[in-house]
This record gives sequence, structure tokens and C-alpha cells, in this order.
Amino acid sequence: MHISILSKKFRIMVYIMAMPGCSIKDAHAESGLSYRGFHMKLKEMLDSGLVVLDDDPQDGRKKRLNLGPIGLKTSEFLRGNPLAGL
Repeated sequence: MHISILSKKFRIMVYIMAMPGCSIKDAHAESGLSYRGFHMKLKEMLDSGLVVLDDDPQDGRKKRLNLGPIGLKTSEFLRGNPLAGL
């Protein structure tokens, strides 16, 4: 039995923190969400500034996920940086 105490958005964000520049496909696979569920969460995260979509330098058709301004501040806070400004 798998029990998760982390929200789905937080799990996605932690994956992006660990794997900056990851593909949407990889983040989706790691999330454990349905296609629709993942993309709904991703849209919320993009709209709130937690994550951003960047162009893939090797393939202009693909997008890569990175932490956005709010995600970077959250990451600094979680890593114990007292100057994160949260």
C-alpha cells in the first residue's frame, strides 16, 4: 500500500527541484497522476509562478520544466536559506 503525505503539486515541484530542466513527460510519469490531472496541476503551477516552461535548446518543439520565481523562493526556504524572503 502506498500512502503519500505530500500534495501532488509539491511532489511535482520536488521532482523539478531534483531534476531541473526535466521534460513534461518525465514529470508526468513521476507524478502518478492521470494525463488530465497532471496537466491541470501543471497549469495551476505555471499560473502561480511555481514553475516555468523553457524551450529545449536541442529541440525547439519540446519544453523543459524549471522552477519559477515562487518555486525558487520555496526551494531556498526548504533548503534552509533564511534569506529566501518567504
